[in-house]
Amino acid sequence: MSLRSVGDAFASELAAHCPLLSRLELSDTAVGDEGLAALAAAFGPRLRYLALNYSPGWSGAALARLVGACPVLESFSAVRSPGVSDDALGTLGALCPRLVAVCVDRCRRVTLDGVMRLVNAASSAADGGGGGGGGGFVGPLRRVQLAGVYAQSPPGQQLFFGHWAAARDLRWDARRGALTAA
Repeated sequence: MSLRSVGDAFASELAAHCPLLSRLELSDTAVGDEGLAALAAAFGPRLRYLALNYSPGWSGAALARLVGACPVLESFSAVRSPGVSDDALGTLGALCPRLVAVCVDRCRRVTLDGVMRLVNAASSAADGGGGGGGGGFVGPLRRVQLAGVYAQSPPGQQLFFGHWAAARDLRWDARRGALTAA
């Protein structure tokens, strides 16, 4: 069943009638920037889980405003969503210090550089802005799922990414597209 008819009006109604939600999955919908703004205002302080998979209607700027309102966000997923970019991942890592898992499988505007920005920003946010340390994930972030991102990144970046992950004692499984804590 597709929820493509679910859009900004639904997001606004949901915000008005279900103010205590902490988990939200709006995958395969037409929710756009206006809907994300309503969700940020209503659920931001409580939202722990957010999935916006296969949803092409929102921008990276709207996503940044949403995650900026979600200080307790632990899990974020946006499979094949064009609003996710390298910059958006850096913002997500910087503004969500409780982030544990991120899935950005097959997001065409995400490269391995964006994944490194996410991990570095999350590590820096978790240690109070001190730079993230040198080894492993610092803070709660434990898994980044990025299937399809590796193949669309330049070859030099692919080589660097493997070294970058190894230097931080992170497990990089290129076949499965997963970066995990050792």
